[in-house]
Amino acid sequence: MGTVYVTFTLLCDWQGVPPVYRLYVDDELLTERTYRFKNTELTLEECMPLNISAGAHYMRIVSVYPERGTFTVVNFKVNGKARDYREHDRRFVLNLDDLKV
Repeated sequence: MGTVYVTFTLLCDWQGVPPVYRLYVDDELLTERTYRFKNTELTLEECMPLNISAGAHYMRIVSVYPERGTFTVVNFKVNGKARDYREHDRRFVLNLDDLKV
């Protein structure tokens, strides 16, 4: 176990009522957020410190009200280094070196 810092850009596409989403890592709820912006396409920067082990992990962005908008993860990084985040199965992998911050 060790601490890593995961950052990513969350693209949101919505109209009308602002979107609400929940962020899970390995089925653990980390946060629920509601954003209110004037434009309908927005970008949010997320930064999460995680106390986690090396290996494969899964991150889900769940829209609380799916009809309000969609979310896409881009620019996924671990400790400031670009990493693969597979949107189709929501998987990312941490190496042992990542845990040495």
